[in-house]
Amino acid sequence: MAKPRNKGGRPSKFTPHTVLPIVADIASGSPRGKTARSAGVGASIFYRWLQRARAGDLRFAPLDRAVQPAKDGAACTSVLTHIVVLGKGRF
Repeated sequence: MAKPRNKGGRPSKFTPHTVLPIVADIASGSPRGKTARSAGVGASIFYRWLQRARAGDLRFAPLDRAVQPAKDGAACTSVLTHIVVLGKGRF
């Protein structure tokens, strides 16, 4: 049996463990860049995730859907639940 091929590269920090605190802090009114840095992700990486989501990358779509209601101050519980269920511990 052939050995599975390694994709290479560094594992992504885009996990529920990282993303959920970011969305929760944005919902409470914290600035996006500061929130991302406090979660251990650079602001540029966070904005890159949003850019990928808006470009149609389905892996990052739940983040964009969660950030929009959070930014507007609306309840985002259902979107956060979607992130956890979709990710099942890992996106």
